[in-house]
Order: sequence, then structure tokens, then C-alpha cells
Amino acid sequence: NDGRCVATSEDVLRDKFLNKTDFEKNALQIKELTNRTNPSEKDVFEIVDPVFAAGQKMGTLRVGYSTASISAIVFNTIFISLLIGFIALVVGSIVYYVMVQRGIVSPLIQVMSLAQKVAEGDLSISEINVVSQDEIGELAKTFTKMCAGLKNMVSQVRNTAEKTAASSQEMSATTEETNASTQEIASAIQKVTEGATTQAE
Repeated sequence: NDGRCVATSEDVLRDKFLNKTDFEKNALQIKELTNRTNPSEKDVFEIVDPVFAAGQKMGTLRVGYSTASISAIVFNTIFISLLIGFIALVVGSIVYYVMVQRGIVSPLIQVMSLAQKVAEGDLSISEINVVSQDEIGELAKTFTKMCAGLKNMVSQVRNTAEKTAASSQEMSATTEETNASTQEIASAIQKVTEGATTQAE
């Protein structure tokens, strides 16, 4: 009750009297648990609790804590949280980029490249290697089917053109033969006419 410090975490205060300032004297007068600030040190809070035994006040328990240490803990917590968030953002961005690059961009580049070849008349394309089952995969499969259909159609047109050309050649040969026969007939008629004219004279 006289302000002598009997237990402390700071050895320099042990057995010293903490009753010199008004703040220290006021702590000795407190009768119930109290939370207060030190007017000379604004960043220090103190909890004061009087200790009673057998109805008699035996002393005062004073526990001080600094907001500087709490601020440091809060700052460290915020810093660690921001660091973890930044790392998660970077890793997430990398994973997202790889997924988008492999799942969307790369297949679209393949489709565009093959579409350019088809536009240039090259139908000798292979199947697009896309393993995804999403819309991009369906687009690649549909494009491959379309190219196969075009290839088949061009092949059929080529075959038809070849058959038409062969038929045309046959007709041309037949026409030539008919022309030759017609000329022979005309020549024979002319000879018959000439012979008849000679007999009539």
C-alpha cells in the first residue's frame, strides 16, 4: 500500500517506490478494476486492480501495455496479409494465364491458321489437336468436320469434272467421225449426180 514494487518484469523497478507522481499515487487509491491512460505517455495504457485478502487491501496490481507494440503487431499482421494476398494474386494470375493460353488462345490460333490455309485453297489439313470439352473444343471439332466436308466436296467436283471431260472428248471424237461420214456421203452423192448428168447428155 506504500507503492513499493515487489514484482515486475523490469528488474530496475523491483523494490522501488512507485508513488512519486500523481498518476502513481492515484493508482494506490483505486478500489476496483480500472483501465486508464498515462497522461505523460499517451501510448501507454494501464490496468489497475486492487488486491484484497481477508477483507484487507494487500496491494495493487498494475499491468501496463504500450499501443506501440500493439501497433507493431497490427502492422505486421496487415503486412503479412497483404504479402500473402499479393503472392496469391501473382500465382492466381500465372495459373489463369496458363489456363487461358492453353485452353483458349492456343486452340484459337490453330483454328485461325487452318482457316487461313483453307482460304488460300489448301485443304490438306490435319485434325486440330484440342483436348478441351468446352466451346473452344467444339469449335475445333466443327471446323475439322467442315474442312473434311469441303475436301470431300472438292474431290467429288473434281471427279465429276474429269468424267465430264472424258465424255466431252468422246462426243468430240464421235462428232469428228460423223463429220467424216457426212463428207463421204456428200462426196458419193456428188459423184452420183455427176454420173447422172453425164448419162443424160
